[in-house]
Amino acid sequence: MVKLLQSLAALSAATLAAATPVYRKQDAGSGVLRGVNIGGWLLMEPFITPSVFDNTLDDKIVDEWTFGERQDEEVATRAVNDHLETFITEDDFAQIRAAGLTHVRIPVPHWAFDKRDFEPFIVGNRVEKLREALKWCRDYELKAWIDLHSAPGGQNGFDNDGQLLDKPAWHTNQAQVERTLYAIQEIKNEFATPEYEDVVEAIELLNEPATFADEGMIPVLKNYYQSGFDIIDGDTEVVLHDGFKEDSHYWDGFLDGTQLDVHRYQVFSPDELKRTDEERIATACSYKQTLQEVTDQHHFAVVGEWTAAITDCTPYLNGRLVEGARLEGQHSSSDEYIDTCEGKTGDGSDWTEEYKDSLRVFWEAQVDAYGERYFFWTWRTELGADWSYQRLLELGVIPQDPTDFTPRCF
Repeated sequence: MVKLLQSLAALSAATLAAATPVYRKQDAGSGVLRGVNIGGWLLMEPFITPSVFDNTLDDKIVDEWTFGERQDEEVATRAVNDHLETFITEDDFAQIRAAGLTHVRIPVPHWAFDKRDFEPFIVGNRVEKLREALKWCRDYELKAWIDLHSAPGGQNGFDNDGQLLDKPAWHTNQAQVERTLYAIQEIKNEFATPEYEDVVEAIELLNEPATFADEGMIPVLKNYYQSGFDIIDGDTEVVLHDGFKEDSHYWDGFLDGTQLDVHRYQVFSPDELKRTDEERIATACSYKQTLQEVTDQHHFAVVGEWTAAITDCTPYLNGRLVEGARLEGQHSSSDEYIDTCEGKTGDGSDWTEEYKDSLRVFWEAQVDAYGERYFFWTWRTELGADWSYQRLLELGVIPQDPTDFTPRCF
């Protein structure tokens, strides 16, 4: 394995030295992009649809892997297809357009395109529903980004890549990398075509590769990105996730001209949860200049995930029946009690006006900071209204017109 990683590192260095393509398909990345993620649909997440997991009556089902592994295949397949049919419908796309949004980012799992016999994942009707979603995008004049949200072996080990693991293992096995490239090839073959040219604006090569967990992932990831870029071959825009590199300039000079996806949350550490409204706003606004610099000089920077949430109180956000909320000191990373979750989660019906105002100003600061280059996470949740664009609209926390906000960054 060491030799494999060394050879990949050498290849990556050679690639960097030899190729610095500038590809901007019709300068698509320079246009307005006010978007929302269709999270928890084609790849299920416990915090987005807790009922789908709770209905199994099995506390050990914590992700899509165990969802298929610990249930009868027919039962699991029926549950997945019922979810695909009902959680997101055409009406959601109509609402998204009516809310003044222009784009959707659609997470898809690798196993929809390449499932092996040893994997218990349920394929179901995911690809068929993706096709239907793209038709709805066309009908409601929305552009779509297809986001490969998982990879064999896990690129981050989170439940949102389909398999909750102690650490990512995708990069430790070249066969897994090749399978991921095969999934990209399949996505490109069907969706980066003239049939979908008016709808599919970009393909994201991999969501949230956790380079912080293992620096050895970086050369593998760079090589993978180059190969994925070559597969797309100019047929649509290419999106690279930044791998959680805090320095947004880290990727300068690598595949310049592609989209660079960065994710910005402020709820996954005690220090973030202790911030005042003013401190959260200042943190969000601090990203504004760097994002613009990256866009002006190297890549089209886009904040592909962010939220109005200011707590981690939403049930299962930190894992189904694995971790509690950091805010209440119920997480393994910290037993420090910061505040109560009471009145800070659920469907929002019991939120105070003061709490709604905190969410509103945080949303405004981020819209101000990210310009017209963002995807909110996510469109719909069963609970956790602070993560649901749809529910925040209903509650009046955010406006029907996304340009109707008070600037917060000065």
